Amino acid sequence: MSYLAAAQSLAHGGPLRQPFASWSSPDSTSGLVDYPAGFSIALAVPMALEISPPQSARWLEALSLGLTLGLAVQLLGTVAGTWGAAVGCCLLFLMPALTDISLLVVSEPLFFLFMVSGVAAMVRHPDRPLVAGSFAAAGNLVRYAGTFLVAGVVIWSGLQPGSWQRRTARAAWAAAPGVLLHAFWRLSGIDPGGGLTASAYGGVGDAMREGWNTGLAWLAPGLAGAAQTVFALVLLAGLVALLRVGYRRSAGEARRLFQVCGVLAVLYLGTVGFARLYVIPDVPFDSRILSPFFLAVSLAAATAVAAVAGRRANARPAVVAMLVVTGWAVLAGVRDVQVVRGARATGLDYETADWQRSPVADWLRGPGRVQTLYTNDPAGIWYINSRPSRLLPDSLDADSVRAFRELFQSHPSALVAFDVPFSEMAPADSIVAALGLRAVARFAHGTVWMTP
Repeated sequence: MSYLAAAQSLAHGGPLRQPFASWSSPDSTSGLVDYPAGFSIALAVPMALEISPPQSARWLEALSLGLTLGLAVQLLGTVAGTWGAAVGCCLLFLMPALTDISLLVVSEPLFFLFMVSGVAAMVRHPDRPLVAGSFAAAGNLVRYAGTFLVAGVVIWSGLQPGSWQRRTARAAWAAAPGVLLHAFWRLSGIDPGGGLTASAYGGVGDAMREGWNTGLAWLAPGLAGAAQTVFALVLLAGLVALLRVGYRRSAGEARRLFQVCGVLAVLYLGTVGFARLYVIPDVPFDSRILSPFFLAVSLAAATAVAAVAGRRANARPAVVAMLVVTGWAVLAGVRDVQVVRGARATGLDYETADWQRSPVADWLRGPGRVQTLYTNDPAGIWYINSRPSRLLPDSLDADSVRAFRELFQSHPSALVAFDVPFSEMAPADSIVAALGLRAVARFAHGTVWMTP
C-alpha cells in the first residue's frame, strides 16, 4: 500500500504520500517515512507511463530479479567457472524465499539487484571503493536495513592491502555515498527504523526459533516435521564442510567472493538482530527478512561447489556435492510450483475473492464513496477502492474518545474494522461500543460501522 500509493503520488507530480493519516489530521494522507523512498521512486517511472500500479510492480520486480540472477551468474562464471555459474543459477532461481517475495509488492527484488552489483564491484574491483559504495547507498535507499551493505563496503575497502593512508582513503570513498544519504535523512527529519530503545525487547527465544525454522525451510524446502529437520541438518553439515573445503581450494577473485559473502552475511544477521532487540520488537525472522543472508550464502555455496568440482584428482566429493544440489533443486522446484499455482488460482491477501467480492467491498465502492473513513487497517480499504483513510485513536481515555466522537459525528463517517489491525491502536470493538455504532456491512475479515 505505502510503496504503490507513494509511487502514484510521485508519478502524478506530488510528493511521496501514504494513503492514511492520524484520525485527527485534516489531511487523509501522510508522508512516506516508515519505508525508504527508493522502491517507490522506481515504481513511479512505469506509472508515469500510464501503467497500472500492480502491473508496474510486476514489471519492476521481474526485471530486478532477472537482472539480479543474470548478474550473479555472470559474476560466478567469471570467478568460479561454468560449474559455479550453473549451480548459482539453480540455487538462486529456485530459492523459495525469492519465489515468495516475487509474489508480493516488496522492495527486496530491487535491493537484491544493488546488493549483487555491490558484491560484484567489491570482488572484481576492490580498488574502486566509490563504485561499490554507490551501489551500497542505492541499496540503503531501497531498504533501511541496507545499512549493513554500506558498512560491509567500508570494512571491506579498509581491509584491502596497502598503507594505512590508502586503507583510510579507500574506506572514506566507500563510505561517502552512504554517509551523504544518512545526512540527508537526518536533515529531512527521517529516522530510519523509528528510533532506538534504551533496553532490549523481550521474546528473543521466540525470534530465534522462528529464524531456525525459516532456515530449516530454506535447506529442506517443501518438507515438514522430522523429515525436514533431518534433511536440513544433514544438508547444513554438508554445507559447512563444503564452504570450508571450497574456501581452502579457492584463490584470487573466487576467494574474495567467499570473503565478501561472509562479511555481508555476518553483518546482515547482526543488523536484523540489533533491529529486533532495540528498534522494532516484531521483526519477523521469516524468509523475506532472512533472504539477503540466504543470497550471500548461496553465492558462496556455488563458488564452493565449483572449487570442489574442479579438482579432478578425487571425483567423489564433486559427485556428492552435485547430488545434494540436485536433490535440493527437486524439492525447491516442486515447492515453488505449488506456491505459484496456488497464488495464481486464488490470489494473495487483499486480492483474494473473499476481500474483493465481499459485502464490505460493495459498500465501500457504493455508499462508502461519500463517507469519511476511519479504520484499523487502511490497506484493506486502499486495495478495495484506492481510497485513503484515517487511523483509529491510540488510546481509549475519556478525552480521546470524546474528541473522536465529536469529529466522527460532525460529518458523514464510517468506521471500517478489520480482523487484523494495521498497527497498535485502540481496539475497534471498544470504540464501536463507546460510540454506539451499528453494523451496515460485514464479511469474514471485517465490518463497517456507522452512527445509528
